[in-house]
Amino acid sequence: MKTGAERYSNKTEDYARYRPDFPPKIIQFLSDSCMIDNHSIIADIGSGTGRFTRLLLKKCNTVFGVEQNEAMRKKAEILLTNFSNFISVAGSAENTGLEDRSVDLITVAQAFHWFDKGKSLLEFKRIIREKGKVFIVWDDFVGSYNDFSVAYSQLLSTYSIVKPENAVKEPSRSEMISEFFKDNQYEEKSFTHVLYQNFEGIRGGALSASFTPNPDEDQYEPFIYDLKKVFDQYQIDGEVCTAFCSNCYLGDI
Repeated sequence: MKTGAERYSNKTEDYARYRPDFPPKIIQFLSDSCMIDNHSIIADIGSGTGRFTRLLLKKCNTVFGVEQNEAMRKKAEILLTNFSNFISVAGSAENTGLEDRSVDLITVAQAFHWFDKGKSLLEFKRIIREKGKVFIVWDDFVGSYNDFSVAYSQLLSTYSIVKPENAVKEPSRSEMISEFFKDNQYEEKSFTHVLYQNFEGIRGGALSASFTPNPDEDQYEPFIYDLKKVFDQYQIDGEVCTAFCSNCYLGDI
């Protein structure tokens, strides 16, 4: 079975089109914290199709988008082609290919859980400049937000390719974060944003996840059928309301 990271090669289009944008308040937080300005050089590690990279680029920063998945990296190069301050890099968290002490800030959006934490920490320390920090963010679906969200979360769990009993035991998010930052110290912020989505948006968002069935897999058709049933049950005027919470962590390494 493919790992989650490998499965994204077949999910690039859905990922780029249907994953919700990160809330702009995140960039305002980084600006208010004096982490970015118009002259910042940033390494966005695990940059994927460039969802978070785009927000950074709009502030006129120079951003290295470091991504090892070829399909996602090439999609980002297409989507961000109008940004002259974007530099696409074929690299990983453990081997970025960037120069020593070359970046002011390292960002990781929706990718930290895929990294080898020990090796990536050494690499981050190599490329970060003095007084530079690391910013990590997850944009989480709020599964308890309303009745649709609860039913949708249950459906995703039912059809998950990686069952809990078969998953490799990993440290909790709080454990990963605490162990990664210097002296277990970091600043934490959360930003909630609400979306209204039609079925196409819900379907595309679901299929962009690493753990949902691909079209060539047996559970795909039953999954789509049941997803439509859940959507129809809770939709109002062809849309459902969902919420995401961007959980952010900023600290020294």
